[in-house]
Parts: sequence; C-alpha cells; structure tokens
Amino acid sequence: QDRLLRPLVARQRVVLRAADRAEEHGVGALGERQRRLGERVAGGNLEELGTERMVRKLRRRLRVTIVRPTGLVTLTVNYPDSAVARSLASGVVEETQRLFASVTSSQAGQFRRAQEARVDSAKVILAAAEEVLLRFNEENRVVAGGSRLALQRTRLDRAVVTAQSVFQSAVSDRES
Repeated sequence: QDRLLRPLVARQRVVLRAADRAEEHGVGALGERQRRLGERVAGGNLEELGTERMVRKLRRRLRVTIVRPTGLVTLTVNYPDSAVARSLASGVVEETQRLFASVTSSQAGQFRRAQEARVDSAKVILAAAEEVLLRFNEENRVVAGGSRLALQRTRLDRAVVTAQSVFQSAVSDRES
C-alpha cells in the first residue's frame, strides 16, 4: 500500500490537477483576484515557472505518511492560509482517488486477461495430453500388465489427469 500510494500522491498529474482547481473560497484575504491554487502555493503560474519547477514547489508543501499496522494515511499540506491548504488537500485527495481507481481498473483488466490466457493454455495442454493418450491406445489395443507399455499408459493417464486438474483450477480461479 505504501509503495503504491506515495507515488500516486506525488505524481505530476495529481499535483498539477489539484493545483489547477480554482480556489473554492473565492477572493483571497488580501482582496487579490481569484487565482489558481498552484499560482498561490507555488508563487507563480505554470508558464512562468515551468512544469518541473511548479511541481517541485507544490510537492514541497505536501507530506504523506502511512501507518503500516492500521493503514491510516495522513496528507499534510503546509501553507499559511488554511483555506488554501484545505482546498489543495481536497484536490490532491480527489485526484489521487481518480488515479487510484484508474490504476486498479487497469490492473483488474490485466489480471482478467492473464486468467483467460492461463485457461486457454491449460485447455491446449489438456487437449494435447488427451490426443497423445488416444493415439497410444489406438496403436496399442492390448497391453499386458507390468509391461513397458503398461507403464507408458499409466504415465499418459497421469498426464491427462494432471492437465485436467490444472485446467479445472484455471477455470475455477477465473470464475472466482
């Protein structure tokens, strides 16, 4: 969780989108015109500062801590104007949630595709094992107990049973 959340909060996309939000409390305390959060917090607009510098200045105002045993996440925004700090914190939380949902959805899609590939692979292996056993049985109608052919048939039977088990497991995992 820690390895995933911290980088999400610090992502350039999250920081810039959060900073791009208009200040929710309207006109600032000093009667200045309404500006973007990023301009107030970073001390300049994106065109003046450039993306990297703007992001760096905004990140310096943010701190994320995670308490491992409980999973409690704390986002701290250090800025003298508490209304601006709250607005920036809200923006960071909203953008992080949006990005997290997108990432987890993408991962779920990848997982589903991997499960389908596993089922398809197990199906091919099962069909191949069954085909080998079928050919063996067609070529060896009578097999004496204890002979090499009997041992070979046992091995082929075991390969089919194993392939069936893997296939059933893959199907079960895909459906759960």
